[in-house]
Amino acid sequence: KLLFAFCLKRWQKRAYRAAKKLCAQEPVELIHQITPVELRNIGSYGKIQNVPFVVGPIGGGQKIAKPLRGYITGKGKIVERLRLLFNGVNKLTVRLTGKLKHCDYVFYANEETKAYLPTKGKSALCTEVGTAQVPGYTPPKKEKAQGCTFLIAGRLEYFKGHDFVFDAMEKL
Repeated sequence: KLLFAFCLKRWQKRAYRAAKKLCAQEPVELIHQITPVELRNIGSYGKIQNVPFVVGPIGGGQKIAKPLRGYITGKGKIVERLRLLFNGVNKLTVRLTGKLKHCDYVFYANEETKAYLPTKGKSALCTEVGTAQVPGYTPPKKEKAQGCTFLIAGRLEYFKGHDFVFDAMEKL
């Protein structure tokens, strides 16, 4: 993960330079940084003159509730502590660099991140996951429900709470 973060920061610097050059050559109406959707990776595109910058939805400011911390085991405990440490450092860095001040609009993925990393500008909540009705598709009708199916979008990471959900469903 640290190597990924390092590579991402290098990529963002190159992407910023390319975006700045493009904006100087062509009329650009808006820059919207969509991914990665976490508070530690807000770009510097807001520094580009005369081009509005929108970021998000950003997440990552959540903390695992105390009653659910027992579901974190092994390396997950270390990863969670490091994540919270990096969040704290990033919160300070974002304030010092003024990255959020350069955003014209911020979409937050959840209330926790909005409270953790508030902006004084325009902002709104916006889910990270989208669903859409596929035109022309009608799902088949079933006579009776025969069990239950779960669809999980994303990685099976400890902080997403899958073990907790499965334990709760077992008790139901």
